Amino acid sequence: MPPRATPSSPVRPAKPGRWRALYSHCATATSPATLISFPALAASLHGARAQTEAYRLAAASRRMEAELATLIAAIGASSGPHAERAAIGAALALILDEHKDWHMLVLPHHLPRG
Repeated sequence: MPPRATPSSPVRPAKPGRWRALYSHCATATSPATLISFPALAASLHGARAQTEAYRLAAASRRMEAELATLIAAIGASSGPHAERAAIGAALALILDEHKDWHMLVLPHHLPRG
């Protein structure tokens, strides 16, 4: 076990030959099968990320469906134009919040706006 560094004894940098030995070992020990499997690993990680996003969107859609059903019932049961206008405003705010969420999801991809 190497000695611990103390304030009076600074840690020595690694010898340059150690890194060269590590690089040469990785270059000779890596098989072609390992190099071929990297794209498959990346694809599986991307699929897992996409599945997680699909679950998040499904949960958001179910939440929005329930909230809109409540607001539609409030619009139907409104007693006057002010209550109806308030329920419609709440429904529009909910829809615009969902639109903002989708916009923030798509914005980093620089997709053409049509």
